[in-house]
Amino acid sequence: MLLVLSAAVAVACDPRPKETNATALDKARSPAFEVYDSAGVVIVVNHAPERDRAEFWSLEPEPVFVLGQRRDFAGTGRAGDTWNETDGAIFSVRALARLVDGRIAVLSEENRQIYLLEPSGKLSKAIGRRGRGPGEFVRPKHMWYAPPDTLIVWDEWFGPVTRFDTAGTVRERRSIDLGLALERLPDQASVESPIFPLPDGSFVVKVDLRNRPLERPPDNTFVRYPAVEYVRLDARYDTVSLGIWEGREQWVVPESLGKASAAVKIALEPDYLHGTFLNSVFLAVGRPVSMFVAPGATNEIRQFSLEGTLVRIIRRTTPRVSVTERAHRAWRENELRVLDVINDWDWYSPLVNAMPRWESYPPIHGMVMDAEGRLWVREWSERETGVPDQWSVFGPDGRWLGVLDDPPSPTGMPDLGRCSLCSIEGDLFLRVRMDDLGVERVEAYRIRRNG
Repeated sequence: MLLVLSAAVAVACDPRPKETNATALDKARSPAFEVYDSAGVVIVVNHAPERDRAEFWSLEPEPVFVLGQRRDFAGTGRAGDTWNETDGAIFSVRALARLVDGRIAVLSEENRQIYLLEPSGKLSKAIGRRGRGPGEFVRPKHMWYAPPDTLIVWDEWFGPVTRFDTAGTVRERRSIDLGLALERLPDQASVESPIFPLPDGSFVVKVDLRNRPLERPPDNTFVRYPAVEYVRLDARYDTVSLGIWEGREQWVVPESLGKASAAVKIALEPDYLHGTFLNSVFLAVGRPVSMFVAPGATNEIRQFSLEGTLVRIIRRTTPRVSVTERAHRAWRENELRVLDVINDWDWYSPLVNAMPRWESYPPIHGMVMDAEGRLWVREWSERETGVPDQWSVFGPDGRWLGVLDDPPSPTGMPDLGRCSLCSIEGDLFLRVRMDDLGVERVEAYRIRRNG
């Protein structure tokens, strides 16, 4: 739910502009969608996909190729295991992209490098190293690919921004004035605030408004806390707010659970809050430059221009998917299996087992844009798998084109839906998943475009 926005946005929130409003003109209608214009904001109301599943695209069930898969790999797949052509280990992937020459660029945070890999798995080039100088990284977090031959990397916590060519040469390195950035941002912003960079040098900061008071509800209830604000900071450190939105949904853990487990109590102090999967979703894209916010509980997406102006609302009238007991059990099993593979958080298992069932899934789990400007939305189906397992695709004009299934993981490990680690270029869908030992792998799936 949106808490604060400008007057122009408030006008656009009406389900349908009144017929007497001369600025609210019907632009198009069909059984599947309606398009309105309200005070310069385009509102696209989608009632159904334009094409049925059988007539729409699909992802081939088996990957075309896999990078970083375990061969004779005897390492752990964790920090310190650097790439070599005999084991093919990839660790802590933060971003990936397909280059125009067919190679795959993979940014590894822990290895402090960009790997350029052939589809065969052969390492073509390694760019960067650990350090604080030109061409070096502390902990690289983000990567943009600007065709045909530029890779832009952002280091951690408002760190330097470096432009490389695909031969590994540093073209430009720009430092961010952290003091000035925090001075211009809301008071609650910190060096650890998540950032979403854009290739023009600006970036969006997600600010948790932690001074919003929390009224302690009874045990076993969900609340949304704290609110979040998305603020764009341009190259001159001028700011524009995209509004304040309800933040991540939290489960208030019963005090009895904390009393029963000292580890749980220590991990959750002071508020006994445990995050769930419902929160606002943000996406910044550079082709063309746009910013998208999905409120979380509402089945709509809001598109903003680089200047922070609301330009389009993409809305669906379809009902939310209910969380059945079987689906909740599948979610719990998936969480515990991943937990067993990737870490030893003894305090987390009791929380997963005690988590009450949600009534319904959020309409949108994540978003990614393909090279042609289509928006892919990750979401839950009614198949009760306990993970987001399908994609809805929207055209650049906001029309709902169709739905396609997400192929299951070849290794059998549940995919918890990290949309930030997906890239869609041409006829290939790239994504990062892991095997049953927690070793990361880049999988490439062919997109079949029917019709």
